[in-house]
Amino acid sequence: MRCTEILMEEHELILTGLDVLGAVSRRLAQGQAVPRATIDNLLGFFRDFADLHHHAKEEGLLFPALEAAGLPHDAGPIGIMLQEHVQGRELVAVMREALDKLDASTEARRRFVDAATWYRDHLAQHIQKENQVLFRLAEQVLSPEEGRHLDRAFDEHAATRAADLPVRFHAVLSDLNAAVAQP
Repeated sequence: MRCTEILMEEHELILTGLDVLGAVSRRLAQGQAVPRATIDNLLGFFRDFADLHHHAKEEGLLFPALEAAGLPHDAGPIGIMLQEHVQGRELVAVMREALDKLDASTEARRRFVDAATWYRDHLAQHIQKENQVLFRLAEQVLSPEEGRHLDRAFDEHAATRAADLPVRFHAVLSDLNAAVAQP
């Protein structure tokens, strides 16, 4: 199914974002400055691309198709993925809240670094579960017709939203990575 391939490609972009987040949190942990705009743009990537674009397709298109094929909503792989999406949102919220106080508080800096570390680990493991378990399961339980229907739904989603979003965010992450890599 093309839809799971699209989601895995988006995972690669999200993993790149997690690498940038790791560089940001290492610099902050070492007491180095990171421009607020850099961190704000990175958190915007996780909100706008990882959550509002990528997770929205999983929650609004893939998961309902899997439920229609007989997988339970609140248990098993779907329930776990939904719970992990919520946990990810909570960690981004902690980072966003700490961002407002980074320059004035070592406690805020520590909270940001801790949340960033947890988020990086959490989302990397989440992506691995989806790639290795959930997407393979989807390819097994969805009929060819259901797969084609889901692929069309992904196409419609791309047509009604910014189809070039992955390309735009790839450029944003490249810029952020360059900004963080500079001493």
